[in-house]
Amino acid sequence: MRSLPMILALMTAAPSYAVAQDEAACTTLAVIQSQGCLVRRVFVCDNSPDDVTAVGSYGPSGALSVSMFNSDGRKLETRFGRGNPTIKLGDQADPLSLRIALANGVDSFDYQMVHETTGIAQISGQFTTAGEMVTIDGRSLQVLLSDTTTITPAGETQPVVVRNLYDAELGLMFTDTISDAATEEVRITRTPVDFIWPGEAGFEEYTPLFGCEG
Repeated sequence: MRSLPMILALMTAAPSYAVAQDEAACTTLAVIQSQGCLVRRVFVCDNSPDDVTAVGSYGPSGALSVSMFNSDGRKLETRFGRGNPTIKLGDQADPLSLRIALANGVDSFDYQMVHETTGIAQISGQFTTAGEMVTIDGRSLQVLLSDTTTITPAGETQPVVVRNLYDAELGLMFTDTISDAATEEVRITRTPVDFIWPGEAGFEEYTPLFGCEG
């Protein structure tokens, strides 16, 4: 089995958040088996800024993407593999703030994600704390709801409601479900099922175990 740094090295192909082909370059903090036939691996790397945590997503055929988040919950960058496009946070004054949402119960946002081949997506909406906690695999996670409208580079408007779960220990939000804003139909389910920690069985697993039927 290839190590996490080796897999990521194949995906990141250099600039700002390159991952060295060195086992010591990254430290895996947790592995999360999720619904929707997905494994999420949370890690930090020696050559990334101190407040950046990365989440690698893996499907049944292997690595899908690596996303970098700062300590305020902002997605800074997503890479989809060597030769595939990268999406980065644009220069905009009002990206989302997890700190504000947690402190005040609400945070509005209006920012851009820049796709290196197709252009700029405008993302706006509002985060609200739902006053709800859920327990998954013995962990208490806070629910945050996001009413989000994305205007794609092609001009298509996509309004959705995202249910997020905040893990205070890891300092990360995880997408739970994404629903159509008009019909409330759930389009995507990524509910965490099993949190696996260093030394536990399954910590080296890259194969998703839940929601892969059909």
